[in-house]
Amino acid sequence: MSHRSSRPTIRARSRKGTSAVRSTLHNDVQMAFERACTEQDFEVAEHLLRALEVIACRETNEQSPDQAYYMLAHCLGWI
Repeated sequence: MSHRSSRPTIRARSRKGTSAVRSTLHNDVQMAFERACTEQDFEVAEHLLRALEVIACRETNEQSPDQAYYMLAHCLGWI
């Protein structure tokens, strides 16, 4: 199975059931990474950061992990 094909998205209905929300793997991992940083669970954050790096390298149109690096540095008090 090629991971370079178009990314699948998950459509989740809101509680009202009227609008669809699109979620990508990158967005889900990014949100989990941000939560791990906020909760200062840096061991988990490290694994999620690696996943973001893999996604960024694999998908040429994917966002770079720069935002994740910035958030981690901020949570660690480096900036």
